[in-house]
Amino acid sequence: MNVTIAGMAGGGGPTCSEAECLEYNTTYSLYRSEPDDDGNCVWKCGFLDQDCAADEIIATLYLDGSDYKLKVELGGHVWEKDYGETKPDLCTLANESLTWQSDTSGCNSSSATCVVTMVDGDVPCDCGPPCENCIDGVGPPEFLLTFSGITRNGGLCPNCDNYNDSFVVFYDEAVSTPTNCAYLWTGAGLFCDAGGSAPTDTFGLSLFTIGGVDKIQVGTSGTNGFVLWAREVTFPLDCNSINELELPVSFEAFPGHICDFSTSIVKVTALP
Repeated sequence: MNVTIAGMAGGGGPTCSEAECLEYNTTYSLYRSEPDDDGNCVWKCGFLDQDCAADEIIATLYLDGSDYKLKVELGGHVWEKDYGETKPDLCTLANESLTWQSDTSGCNSSSATCVVTMVDGDVPCDCGPPCENCIDGVGPPEFLLTFSGITRNGGLCPNCDNYNDSFVVFYDEAVSTPTNCAYLWTGAGLFCDAGGSAPTDTFGLSLFTIGGVDKIQVGTSGTNGFVLWAREVTFPLDCNSINELELPVSFEAFPGHICDFSTSIVKVTALP
């Protein structure tokens, strides 16, 4: 994200000189940071050469009641735009002018402008995580997995039908790489609790290449062993448009061990 400040002037006080204030008039390249404690999207540029009134510039997209707002803070200098109840499309944001709100430190920003533009390669948090296997290098934040055709096998598991449901897997930054994009869901005690234990079952979705073959794959592990559903695809894939893509079973570590997955399928849908 590029943020351009223009029109900053001296404040006439002892804190910052006119020359120091004028140095804030430039374009800053902000990087996407971790969401804040309220889960808001945050971009930052810290350790600025100019440290008279501020040494960091921060942009935040947040929800104020039912209104979406984009705010830029340069120390006590604040600019903001109110989008109302319509969430802005940050992926296409260009030359967006924010309105000056306050000036509480060092320089005079009351007549200064603040313009925000997403640049090539930006990955806004509501546009999805980085994934080179997807078109434009961006994947969806989440996928919906819908399982069907899983049945009870031999009485070892009384609730195999619990698998025939929908689950949301979230992008897993800890294990993902640019060419192996991973999504994960983990739950406890949902399946095959006949023995009184509280097993943990994990669903994962991956977009990866193995042996020169591009694949989208869903796997589960836990009480029921290890099962994979997969389909060959061609990268880059239009990941954000995937809608009920059917994956058949491709591997079972323990066929018929507890539940019968042999004729099951999983439908994959990208979520915005």
